[in-house]
Amino acid sequence: MLTHAYDVSSNECLHLICQNRIFGPTNMTFLFSDEQIIDLKCLPGIADLYEDTERWFFPSICGPINGIYCISITPSQTSRCVNMFWNPGNGQVHVLPPIPDPVITDHLADLYNEMERDPLAMLYGGFEFDPLSEDYKFFSIEQYGYPFLSPLHHFVCFHLYSLASNSWQQLDPVQLAHPDLINIYDDGRATFVPAPMAPIFALPFNRSCHWVDDRVVGRDESGMIVITYLLSFDIVNRVFRVSTIPKTALGESFLSLTTVDGCLAAVSLEDVLNSIDKVAAVIHVGVMKEYGIEESWIKAYRVVLNAPGTFLGIVEDRLFVQETDGWMVFYALGSHQEDYNECCYVPFRHFTILPFKGSLIPISPNTHAQ
Repeated sequence: MLTHAYDVSSNECLHLICQNRIFGPTNMTFLFSDEQIIDLKCLPGIADLYEDTERWFFPSICGPINGIYCISITPSQTSRCVNMFWNPGNGQVHVLPPIPDPVITDHLADLYNEMERDPLAMLYGGFEFDPLSEDYKFFSIEQYGYPFLSPLHHFVCFHLYSLASNSWQQLDPVQLAHPDLINIYDDGRATFVPAPMAPIFALPFNRSCHWVDDRVVGRDESGMIVITYLLSFDIVNRVFRVSTIPKTALGESFLSLTTVDGCLAAVSLEDVLNSIDKVAAVIHVGVMKEYGIEESWIKAYRVVLNAPGTFLGIVEDRLFVQETDGWMVFYALGSHQEDYNECCYVPFRHFTILPFKGSLIPISPNTHAQ
């Protein structure tokens, strides 16, 4: 088991398989495609954070950006999440300072004093590189209070972290306000319309953090009418954007965002009857050919799975699936259906796969521009 830096001398493009997406307490393990393993609690400084390093909730990872990943863990169901940057190539881990207590208006003081001081959840987190300031940044939306118990007694805060200054800045919700996302009330509260049940990590792409929000907008004779919204936060200009992913680019059920062929892509699932009248799972990959142009979405790839399995991710031109027996397989996008390959056995469930390419870029705050 590796405990510090991963050997990047071969400059070979590998896969980083991350145990995550679990709603109960878990550890977090990283398995490289050459079968070397890193356990999160073995990374420098991590084991000292908490006495019980096995009980983490909602572990998430995104990246890489220049070889650097962002990891978020929640030590318990009632504590603040901890975010960190990690470069496997040089073994560096930088734990972000805690998100500060919110700066609130006088109107909210009494409400804030009555509720839990720690946020109920980090609703959304996003990691990106700002090329103008040459700085790695992390965007967070935190929810205070319990909206499901008391709809009028909760609010959200928006924070932006800068690695260069190693500090957080609370953003003004009025300046961020978007009519489809943020509600501003007379008492100074701001609420965020999408309210996920678990923290959602963004896909970093083109200086922005991207999430998806499926909203039920009505019903018809076939069932619920669902619109898939693409939410993005521009890390440089500090603005939200909202658009829709058209049904023509999706299957029945949205799975995840990714990148394919250098474009933003949406992966979705659909069950169809095959030639022998058996139900087969089909994965669709929709691609936004021109970034920011809603009309440019097309359904670029269609993959019929040979056996039942769970979608893991797309790396370069390979779509990875874990079959029910634990074996990971991949399908080459754009190829014939018979181009199907067993990759390796993965000793755990509930994981995702990300690209990995070695980098020695330092992630210390004083190495980046202010």
